[in-house]
Amino acid sequence: MCSPFLQREHRIRAIGSALVLQLVLMAALILAAPSRAAQRSPETHGDDAGNTYDLWWDDHSPEPDAPTGVQAITGSESGQLILKWNASPDADGYWIFYDEDADNPPFWPNQNGHPPSGADVGDVTQATLTGLTPGQRYYCAVKAYNFFGESGYSAQASVPAGSLEREALTLSVDPEGAGTISAVPVPDPDGKYAFGTVVTLTARPETDYVFLAWSGDLTGRANPAQVAMYKSKNVKARFTTPDNPEVFYNIAYTGVVGHKTVTPAGVFISGPGANGTLNIRKVPGRPEYPIIAAVETSGTFARVYTEAEIQSLKAPGKLLSVTAKNCHIEDVVTSVAGQINMTARPNSTRFSNPAFAYTTIRSFAPSNTRVKVNLSGVILRNLSASDQTVASIVVSTKKYQPAGQDQYLSYGAIGQDAAIGADGGGPASAVILAPVIRRIEVTGGQIRTGSILARQASLFDSKIITHGVLFTLNTSEGKDYVPRQADLHSDFLYSSARTLILQALGGDLRGEEIVAERKIVAIAARYQRYVISGADSPLFIGGMLGRSSLAGVQDLAAAPPGLLVVSGASGSDLYASIGSVRGDLGVYGAFYAGATVTGEDIQPNCKGTIRSIATAAPSHDLPITPPGPFMVGTAEIAAGTTPLFKNGDHAGFSPLHCE
Repeated sequence: MCSPFLQREHRIRAIGSALVLQLVLMAALILAAPSRAAQRSPETHGDDAGNTYDLWWDDHSPEPDAPTGVQAITGSESGQLILKWNASPDADGYWIFYDEDADNPPFWPNQNGHPPSGADVGDVTQATLTGLTPGQRYYCAVKAYNFFGESGYSAQASVPAGSLEREALTLSVDPEGAGTISAVPVPDPDGKYAFGTVVTLTARPETDYVFLAWSGDLTGRANPAQVAMYKSKNVKARFTTPDNPEVFYNIAYTGVVGHKTVTPAGVFISGPGANGTLNIRKVPGRPEYPIIAAVETSGTFARVYTEAEIQSLKAPGKLLSVTAKNCHIEDVVTSVAGQINMTARPNSTRFSNPAFAYTTIRSFAPSNTRVKVNLSGVILRNLSASDQTVASIVVSTKKYQPAGQDQYLSYGAIGQDAAIGADGGGPASAVILAPVIRRIEVTGGQIRTGSILARQASLFDSKIITHGVLFTLNTSEGKDYVPRQADLHSDFLYSSARTLILQALGGDLRGEEIVAERKIVAIAARYQRYVISGADSPLFIGGMLGRSSLAGVQDLAAAPPGLLVVSGASGSDLYASIGSVRGDLGVYGAFYAGATVTGEDIQPNCKGTIRSIATAAPSHDLPITPPGPFMVGTAEIAAGTTPLFKNGDHAGFSPLHCE
C-alpha cells in the first residue's frame, strides 16, 4: 500500500500526463486549422480536472492572400510617396517593400526612406513614405502576414516621389499651322507646372486637316490625352490630310536601316540596303478602310504584314514573307519571293455583281528560296517565278459567317473561273511559270489558264489537283446550295518533273495539249454526286476528261477528240509510259505514250504503254444514258500492248502502234 505522499505524487503525475496529452492534441488540431477567416463553430473539450478549452478549425489555407489594389501616389511634399492597398482577409498585418529598380521582386533593402523597405506597418491599408529622393521613381509592393505565415508579393506599383521642382510643358504641331493644342489646367504664371500635375491635352485640326497622332513624350492616337508632369516634357501633335493612309492604319517599320515615308501615294521605305519588317494594322473604329496604292522598298522586306488592301507591293531585293489578313495585294513584284499568304474575307460576296480579290505574283532573280503561295478567297491571275522553284500553290474558296448577316463565299481560283462573273473572274490567258512546280491545289474553284509551264528537269514529282465542293449557306431565307465545280483546264501544260499527276476531283479535265517530258502516273476527271433535299434528281459536278460535262451529253459518242496528252517527250524509253487514264463520265482525246518533239511539232514514237483507260460503270443513275459513258480517241503505244479498258463503251477508242 502506497503512502499518502506517494499516492499524491502518482495522482499529480497522472494529471500532468493528461494535461500534456490534451495540450499536444489541442496544438495539433490548431496547427491543422488553416485560416481563421472562415472558421466553423468551435468544439468544446474538457479534461479530468474539469478544465475546458475550445478548438477552432476549417479547411482553408492558413496564410493570407497577397494584397490587391496596390496604388502608389506621388506625395505633395518633397521626397514623399503614399502607398495604398486593399485589406487581405485573415491578415494580421502588412510589410511594405520598395526600391529604385524596376526588376522586382526581389526588393533590395532601401534605408533612405521612412519607414524603410521591409518594414512592418501593422494592420493598416495605407503607409506614407518620407525621406525619399525627390522625383525618383520607386517600385513598390506589399505582403500580408498572420500567425500561420505570409503571402507572396502583391502586384507592383510605381510612381516618382514628391518633388518641389517645377516642370515645363512645351507644345508644338506638325505641320505648322495645321492645328492647335489646348492644355487643361493651364500652366502657372511662370509657364510651369507643379511636380506631378496631370495635364489634359486636346488637339484641334484646322480645315482640310485631321489629327493623326502624338509624338515626343506622349504617343498614341487618343484625343484628348493626358500627361503627368514628373519631368519637363515636349509633346507634338501630328496632323495630316484626310487621304493619308496613316489616318486609317498604324504603319510601323522596324529594321537596321531604312526610313519610312507615308503619303497619300503610299508607303515608301528608303535607305541603303533597306531590310526590315513592315506592319500595317487597322486603326479600330474607322467607318471604312481605303486601299493603299503602293508599298515599296529600296531593298528587301524580311516580312510584310498588312490588314490593308494594297494595289502594288514592290521589293527589288527579297520579299521573304508576306501576310495579307482579310485583304489582298493585287500585284506583288520582287527579285526573290518566299512565303505569300492572303485571306480576302471582306472582298467577296456570294452572288450577283460580286467584288472579287485578285493577285499577280512575279519574281525575276535566281534563288534557292522556294516559293510557297497560300490564297484563301483570292483568285490568282498570274504567277511568274522565272528562276525559283515553286514548292506549292494552294488556293481555296472559303465560307464565312459575318456577325448578324447571311453566310457567303469568298471565291478562290487560278486564272479564269466562268462560274463567278461575266468576265470569268480573270484572264483565260493566265500563266503559271517556274522552272519547277511541285504542287498546285485548288479547292472549291477552277484552274483555267493559257499555260502552265515547268521546263527544268528535276527529280521532284509534280501534282496538279482540283477539288469540287457543294457549299451549303445558311441565309435568312433558308439554305442556299452553291456548287463549285473544280475544272482543270489549261490550253498548254508542260512539265519536266520526274512524274506528273493531274486530277480534277469534282471537275472536268480538258485543254489542248498536256506534255510531260517524263512519266504521267495518272490523269483523271472524277465526278462528285450530291443529293439535295427537295431536288428532283442528284447533282453531278465534273467527271469529263477531254470535254466539258456542261455540254450536251447525248452526242458525245461521236464527239471528236479535243485533248492531246503526251508522256516521254524527253525521248527517253524509261519515262514514256502513262499509268491510269480515267474520266468518270467520258474519255475524249489522243494519248501518246512516248513522243518526239521538234519545236512545236509533236510526233508519237510509241516507246511507252498505257496501263488502263476507264470510266464509271454504265448506269441509269448517271447523267449519260447507257451504253455510255464513252471512250473516244486514240492511244499511240508500244507494239504488242493494249490498255486495259474498264467499264464504259470503248468502241470509239483505237489503240495504235506508230505504223
